[in-house]
Formats: sequence, structure tokens, C-alpha cells
Amino acid sequence: MSDHDDSVVFQFDDSSMEHTIDLSVSVLDISGDSLSPGSGPTSPRTPRVKERDWASFLRRAEEEDVKRTIIADNIHGHIVVPPICQAIIDTPQFDRLRGLRQLGSSHYVYPAAKHSRWEHSLGVMHLAGQFINHLMLKKPGCADEVDKICVMLAGLCHDLGHGPFSHLWENFVSEAREGYNWRHEKTSIDMLDFIIKDNDLMPVFAQNGLTENDVTFVKEMIFGPFQLGSDRVGEWPYLGRGPEKFFLYEIVANKISSIDVDKWDYMLRDNAALGIGVTFDYRRFIMHSDIMEVEGRNRLCIRDKEAESIQEMFLDRVRLHRKGYQHRTTKIIDRMLVDAMLAADAHLELLKSNSGKVCPLSQACDNVVEFSKLSDDFLIRSIQFSSDPNMDQAKGILNKIAKRQLYKLVGYVEFCGEMGVKVVEAEEDLCKVIKENLETVLKETDLAVIKKKVSMGMGDTNPVENVLFFDKKGRTRGFTSDQLRQALPREVNSESLLVVCRRDELAVLKEAREVFKLWAKTTFRGRKGFNVRIVD
Repeated sequence: MSDHDDSVVFQFDDSSMEHTIDLSVSVLDISGDSLSPGSGPTSPRTPRVKERDWASFLRRAEEEDVKRTIIADNIHGHIVVPPICQAIIDTPQFDRLRGLRQLGSSHYVYPAAKHSRWEHSLGVMHLAGQFINHLMLKKPGCADEVDKICVMLAGLCHDLGHGPFSHLWENFVSEAREGYNWRHEKTSIDMLDFIIKDNDLMPVFAQNGLTENDVTFVKEMIFGPFQLGSDRVGEWPYLGRGPEKFFLYEIVANKISSIDVDKWDYMLRDNAALGIGVTFDYRRFIMHSDIMEVEGRNRLCIRDKEAESIQEMFLDRVRLHRKGYQHRTTKIIDRMLVDAMLAADAHLELLKSNSGKVCPLSQACDNVVEFSKLSDDFLIRSIQFSSDPNMDQAKGILNKIAKRQLYKLVGYVEFCGEMGVKVVEAEEDLCKVIKENLETVLKETDLAVIKKKVSMGMGDTNPVENVLFFDKKGRTRGFTSDQLRQALPREVNSESLLVVCRRDELAVLKEAREVFKLWAKTTFRGRKGFNVRIVD
């Protein structure tokens, strides 16, 4: 058994056996006479472990389970959790992730899409460990065990800052607090600090060889170079590790190409619930990856023959967005949920400090103590069962979702590429059309515009252009957009504007379609490539 093997082999003392085992032929009498009742002497008694030794065996097995936890995951199989990661998992703040659905409101369309940020975070931790294990074998000395634990911790904690309904919370905050730029990554590192302090985990970190600088390293892998600003000024922006370990920053949240273990886990996990189809195999990517020095930094590189496979990964992402994440009905329900939260924002007395001061819902993300109380169901049920008359509008919207009385789609505009029309501007133009029609039954707040934007993740840029490749001779290279564009379908980058009506009376819907028709004719007249449709 190697020095690095943490498993324990339990051995029984021979003295604990009441009898030795005799396998001589004379004992194994299988004659017919020996099988008949009362025919000859009885066979020796079988070996038996003493009860006290069996209890000792079970006790030692339980003690070993405390040292190393193995969790059965439906995507990756059995996941081994390091003790320091288990210390994070076993906190109330991390346990909150069980109440945050990974795909927000997608379960209203895909009933199985109810998996949470908890298991996703566990999967990212596991993949981060697998990736760095490969690199440490490929390039001995490139990283040590502390580096590995830090990378796994970053994978585990990267989504601590998500709010109810995941990314939908960001939309709610941006509308409720105009001009306020909130990012869940920033709250993730704040929440990590809160977990360490509230659960007194720094001594546990120290026992596992981690310092304050390592905690900074973990936070940088989640958020980026927050200490010294953007990594675009030519100077080394990170504090946790130096340029010789830059590749470690590319594993969990890759700010350069967006190819990382976070993406691999959510694509596999989400597809298991959505059933849309994913072709990319992350194991092949890991097998063909290496570390090379480029411009003074040790970078993560991949064999050039894998370029097409990587491009397929981004096309998988496009399909998940088009058919799953941004399904038309899901986008409409998202709009309704945001409307409900906006209506409840000023009136929902859900979060109170020790002094009794009420925290508005949209400001909860400014305070990790209050934010750690929020989950999907807690928020929704608190609105639904509120007795405050000021909550009637929010309650009415949620009841409509439950009864499947959704906002009605009156028309949409599609375009392959960037449309150049902002949602706020489109809603303002629609309001102008309503105002111009003095006899309309429509109100200015009846229509809403929803944008559906599908791309490979980096706008018009093909992310594969930012990937560092190497050929069979070890020379680094890249691919241009012209080389990659030949294999791309035309509709990879597309935008759609959906116009929905918040009321469902027939007369209102009829006028809503007329307003959409006038707006679309004015906005897109003479512009080629736009597909305008009125929905009856």
C-alpha cells in the first residue's frame, strides 16, 4: 500500500477465530450418505468472528468514513470529497444552495429541471480535481497538493453568491436598482468570507496547510484579479499565485476562452434534465491538455486536432440556450417572476435585522447575512401566503403562473446577428404607439419586451479563437475566425424580441397585435434579414 493511499485495510487477528479452517478432502464429504439425516458425524463448525471484534471493525470503519466522504452523484458517479471541502459543505450557508434551482424557472417547461446549485457546485469541485490531477501527472512539479485543494475549493464555492432563481435574480436587481451593477461572483467571495468567519474554519484551513494567501487565491479564481483591477494592463494582477501557475486560473472560471469545468458540469447536468443532447466529451479535452510557457506565463494548452471538438462544445451550449434555457415559455415565465418580485420589493417584510429594520428584497444581496436566508421556495411561498394587501399584485402574478395563465405572446422579431435594439428602447417606442391611439383600451404598462439572445458565449467572437493550441511538435498556435467560420451554422448568433401582453382580454390582445404591427413596421422598415411575425 503506497504512502499516499488514504484507504484502510482491516485485518482480523487469527486468534479471534474459534476454529481454524480445515479444507482437507476428508472434511468435504459429499457422498449421498453424508447428506442424509443422522448419517454419520456432524461437520465442523464454520469460522466465526467474535462479537467484540466485529464491533471494533464497524467502529473503525465509521471513524474512517469521517476522514473521507464519498458522495454518489448522478452525473459523475462516486465523488471523493476532501475534508476541507467537506467542512465548507457542512455549513448552513452552503446548504442554502440546495434551495436554489440551477435552471431557475425552467422546471415549468421541463419538469425534471429541478436540480440545484448544491450538486452543481459539488460536480465542479470534482472536475477541477480531475483536471489538476491530470496536469500534475503530465507536468510533475507544476502544482502541489495545496494548489489542488485551492482549485477544488474554488470549484465548490464559485456559485455561493447566486440568488433565488439563479441568473434571474440578476435581472431583478438590475431593474429594481437602475444603474446598480451587481455580480453574483462578487457576492460569492463575500459569502466565502462569511462562511469562514461564521463557522470558524480558518483553523481547519490551517490544519490542511492553507494560509490567508491561499484563501485570496481561491477568491481570485472565482472572481478574477479583483485586487489590482483587470488583467489587461500588462502587469501581473494576481496576489494568490505567480505567472508560473497562471494555468490554475483557467480551470474553474476561464476568463480568456470560457472553457472551464464550470461549463462542463452544467452542460452535462442540465442536459440530463432537459434531454436536448450534448456531444462534447470533457475527458478527451483533459487527456489532450498540457501546460506551456507563453509570454512569461504558464498557460493551459490543448492539441490542435481538438479544435473542432471544442467548437462542438460551444454549439452544444447554443442548443441548450435555444431549446432549453431560453425556451419561449420559460422566458415569459421569467418575465412574470421578475414582475412579481418588483411588485413585492417595497412591501415584503421578509428580511429583518436584529434591530427590526426591514431590508428591501432587491438590497438583500448587499448583506450576506440577509442574503443567506433567501431561496427559491422561501421567497415564492412568502409572497403567496402574505396577508399584506400591498402584496396582492405580486400574489396575483404568481397565482397566474400556477394556473398557467401566462402573459400572451402577440408578436416577435428574429434576426441572425445583433439586432441593435435595446429592450428599454423598444418598450418606450411601444408606449408611444399606445399614446398616439387615444381610443385604445391598452395601458402603457400592458406590453413587455423580452429579449432572447443566443451566441457561443462571447458575442460575435468565436471563443475558440482565444484557445491556445499546440501541434504534435509542441509548437503553440491559434485559429482565425475565417478558419473556424466554415464549420459554423449561420444561425449561431441570433437575437429575438418577444412582445407579450400582461392582460388576456380578447379586446386588449387584439389591440396589442395592432400596436406590435405598427411598431415593427416603423422600427424595421427597410432593414434586411428581419423576420417579423404576429401571433394570433
